[in-house]
Amino acid sequence: MFTEQHADSAIDSFFSLCACFVCGGRWEPPRSEEELRRLWGLLECHSLTPILFHCIDDLESSLPEDRVSELRMRRLGQAARNVLAVHQLEEIARAFGERGIPVIALKGAAAILWLYDDIACRTITDLDLLVPPWAVKDAEQIMAQLGYSQEQGRTPPNSPEFEEIEKLQRLERGQHLRPFVRPGFFSVEIHTNFLKRRKKRYIAQSEIWNRTVALTPDIPNLYRLSTIDFLLHAIVHYPQHLESGIPPLKFLMDIALAVRKEGDQIDWNEFWNTAERWDITSVAATVMATVGHNWNLNIPNLPKDALTLNADTLIGGAVPLHLRELMAPEGLYYRKGHPIADVFRRYWNRVSLAGALSNRSSRLRYLLHIFFPVPDNMRHRYKIPEGRSVAPYYLIHPFVLVKNFFAGLASAVRASRTRRLR
Repeated sequence: MFTEQHADSAIDSFFSLCACFVCGGRWEPPRSEEELRRLWGLLECHSLTPILFHCIDDLESSLPEDRVSELRMRRLGQAARNVLAVHQLEEIARAFGERGIPVIALKGAAAILWLYDDIACRTITDLDLLVPPWAVKDAEQIMAQLGYSQEQGRTPPNSPEFEEIEKLQRLERGQHLRPFVRPGFFSVEIHTNFLKRRKKRYIAQSEIWNRTVALTPDIPNLYRLSTIDFLLHAIVHYPQHLESGIPPLKFLMDIALAVRKEGDQIDWNEFWNTAERWDITSVAATVMATVGHNWNLNIPNLPKDALTLNADTLIGGAVPLHLRELMAPEGLYYRKGHPIADVFRRYWNRVSLAGALSNRSSRLRYLLHIFFPVPDNMRHRYKIPEGRSVAPYYLIHPFVLVKNFFAGLASAVRASRTRRLR
C-alpha cells in the first residue's frame, strides 16, 4: 500500500482510496469538509474522481447528501460518454475491417473494455488507435467516409506537398496523425507506433502485431495489445506527462489493474527481455517498482536497484534530480552536433525532404513553395489583413529567408565560440 506518511491527511486518504480500488477493501473517507474538498481536488487533478463510483453505496452515510447525489449524476454522465466511445470503436473497427485493416485500441480505449469492471470508472478524453504503417492512406480515407475531418495546425498549410511531408515526419517520429474530429464524438488519434522518439521504436512496431489479443468478442476486428505490450506502452507514456506537467495517476492505475488481473499469466522473463530489446529497462524498472510498492503488488524479477517515485512526484510531478534522467531521456533519439553544422543540416534536411514525395511534379511544387508559400500561409506569416494584397510580400520573402539563414549562422558561430571557451 501507500506506506509513506504525510502531514496532509487528504493525500493519505487519496492514496488509500487508490489502493482500495485496485486491491479491494473498504475505504474510509475523510471526515472534515476541508479534507474532503482537498481530496476531491486531487481526484480531479489526476482524472480519478470516477473511482469513487465503485463505493457510492458505502459513502451514503459518510459524505454529505449533495456530494453523493453529484457522484451519482457524474457516474451516469461518465457511463454515457464511455458507451459512446464503445459505439465509436465498433463503428471504426467495422469500417476498417471491411478494408482488411486490423485496429488496436490503446490506453483508455482498451482499458474501459478490459480492465475496469465498471465502464464508468475510467475517464477518457480521446480514442487512441494503432494501425499498420501500410494502412495510413486507407485510414485517412475511411475516417473521412465516416464523417471525420482532421484538425488543422496553428499555421495554415503551405501546400498539399508540405502537408504530406509533415505527415510523414510525424509518423517517422512515432507520433500520431493529426487528430480526426467529428461533432458530438471523441476525437480519434491514429498511430502506427507508440514509442515516439525512442531509438528502438521500429523493433516494437514489428513485434506488437504478433502478440495482439481480441479486445472483446462483441466488436470484431478490434484488438488490444498483449498484456506485456500494454504495460510497456503505459510505462513509456507516463513519463511523457512528466515532461509537460503533472502526470495523471490514472495511467499508473491502469498498470496496477493489469498486473492484478493478469499478473499470474504474464511471462515476466519475456516482459523484462522485451523492455531490454526496446531500450526502456530503466524507466520500466522505476515505474513497475513504484506500482509494486504503492499497491502491494508482486512484480517478479524486478531489478534489486530499482528506484521508486515518491509521493511528491506522484501527486505533483516533482521528479527528484536523481530520477529525472531515467524518466525522460532514456532511449530517446537526440542528434548532437556542431552548432554551425546543425544550421546547414537543418536547411539541407528541409530541401532533401522533397525526396519523400512520390512523383517529380510534387517534388518541384514542394521546392517552389519553400520560397513562395501559398497565399493563406503568407497572410499568416506576415499578419497581412484581409483585403490587402499578398503580392508585394512575395518579393521580400526570399530575402527574409536569406536573412534568417545568416542570423541562424551567426548565432551558431557565437555558440561554438562559447563551447570552445568552456
